[in-house]
Amino acid sequence: MNININIFSYIMNKLDTYNKNIESIGSDILKNNKFLSDLCSLMRNTEFIEFYNEYFKEWSDIQCMIFYIKLYTTIEYEYSNRFNNKITNESMVYTIKQIMDNEDTRSFALDLFKDFKDLSHKNTRSFRTLINFEYNYNKKIDF
Repeated sequence: MNININIFSYIMNKLDTYNKNIESIGSDILKNNKFLSDLCSLMRNTEFIEFYNEYFKEWSDIQCMIFYIKLYTTIEYEYSNRFNNKITNESMVYTIKQIMDNEDTRSFALDLFKDFKDLSHKNTRSFRTLINFEYNYNKKIDF
């Protein structure tokens, strides 16, 4: 019986030392690796986790979300350039909906953003000129 307690104590001591080493090394990694630090922060954000669980189920979902993120940042950039102000959430969703409901702007955006790797705002100038931030009184909005 005494041998079992000694073995158990020995194993627990080794595990404790092992865990402390992991924590110490992990702490250094977090301090020196911005990407992994940002990833850990993001993955502990409840709002992001709920969003992730809801919309990132399949690869096509992920591609779609990246498309919308690129579209969002492009609209945000263009709005700021035109009006020297931040776009509201309401104006943002209205503009996204207008772009996606119009076959020409939707097609242009899909072609522009299909390559997710290289997107700079200087390459989106022709698309950004098509973004209309004005309300269309003649168009019915479907939610």
